[in-house]
Amino acid sequence: MSEILNTDLEKYDRQIRLFGIETQKKIQETPLVIVQTNKTKKHSLIGGEILKNILLLGFNNVYCDEEILSSFNELCPNPYNELNKNVKLTMISKEDVYEERFDSYIFVLVDTLVNIIGNNKFFLCSACFSYHNTLISHSVCNRNIDELTVIKECMLGAFFVNDLINFIKDGKEIEGFLFPEL
Repeated sequence: MSEILNTDLEKYDRQIRLFGIETQKKIQETPLVIVQTNKTKKHSLIGGEILKNILLLGFNNVYCDEEILSSFNELCPNPYNELNKNVKLTMISKEDVYEERFDSYIFVLVDTLVNIIGNNKFFLCSACFSYHNTLISHSVCNRNIDELTVIKECMLGAFFVNDLINFIKDGKEIEGFLFPEL
């Protein structure tokens, strides 16, 4: 594992105290792929919220599609490289997720039903505000947009990133989450 620079020690001091320096090193070295399709036919900010949070946490090797970056730009006024100057953000297409080079990467798939398996693949549904570590067909989910939708999307993204850090820290399996009805 690489060493953390002194500037990073200051920047990530709070999370180093919470998760430990070894976890921070893992965060900085873990490659992450985030893909979002508009399966629900309604725009979602979940992918943008996840990208924002992982950039702030210090992930340095991120692959995403245009829809993720678009939802990030809508949500966050700062360019992504202002949130994390060390990030290498690479644009990919949805078809790229099948490439072998990504097999060991962590995948975050928002409203994306693709046939990939592994304990490092996570599926989020903006229709029922849930996430799972196995592909569960959400074709029957209805998405109702109300005044709380943006709040729910941002909270779901934050909850997921918290579980993702625990997965990276000690391999704790992500059991899933379903947002309760409000």
